[in-house]
Amino acid sequence: MASSLDAHREYYIKRAQLWERQALIKARFVAGDPKLGQDFMHMVHEIVYGRAATAEELEQVRQMRHRIETERGDQEHLDLEFKTGPGGLWMWNFWFRPCSCATVTPTRNCAPPTRWRC
Repeated sequence: MASSLDAHREYYIKRAQLWERQALIKARFVAGDPKLGQDFMHMVHEIVYGRAATAEELEQVRQMRHRIETERGDQEHLDLEFKTGPGGLWMWNFWFRPCSCATVTPTRNCAPPTRWRC
């Protein structure tokens, strides 16, 4: 069973929880109809980067981050927790990205580059 692109858009805009919208940050088109993939990625861009995060959403991000830091990984060896520890990889998804999106304007968006430069 599959839903239409419009049904997905409506769900993410009206009913999806913050973590569901955040998960779209990692969405990528990898196979199938190129036009549908392009349309889906356009929809993702609108949902994830189309508006600034609210104060309530930023508070939800802080709470999620706190749970990750306190409930995941080895609390006795936080310096070894490169993913979930302080400054870890999850920091990007749960702090830097939402906070950088908090001040999005029509002329300044926070979408990632299509190709990262190293």
